[in-house]
Amino acid sequence: MSNNRTESKAQAEANKAARKHGRQRFRVSVIAARIAQKNSIGGPRNRCYCCGRRLADDDRLLLDRESYIRGIDPECWQLVLKRVSQIEAGEVVL
Repeated sequence: MSNNRTESKAQAEANKAARKHGRQRFRVSVIAARIAQKNSIGGPRNRCYCCGRRLADDDRLLLDRESYIRGIDPECWQLVLKRVSQIEAGEVVL
C-alpha cells in the first residue's frame, strides 16, 4: 500500500510539473507574439510573467534590473527570443 501511495504522489507531482511547464510555454508564446506584433510586453514586475520566479526581493533591491524592467526572468527571456525568431522566420504561426 505504501508503494502505491508513493507512486501516486510521484505521479501527482509529475502532473503538476507538466501543467506548470505548459503554462510557462503558453506565456512565453504570448509575450513572443506581442513582441513580433510590436506591442508592449508589460512593465516592471516583482515576479516573472512566464514562470513566476522572483525578480526583486522584499526590500525592492533589484536582483537583475533588466529582468525587472522587462518583467521576465533571464531564462524565460531566452525562450521568448527564440520563439520570436521562430515567428519571424515563419516556423510558428500566430
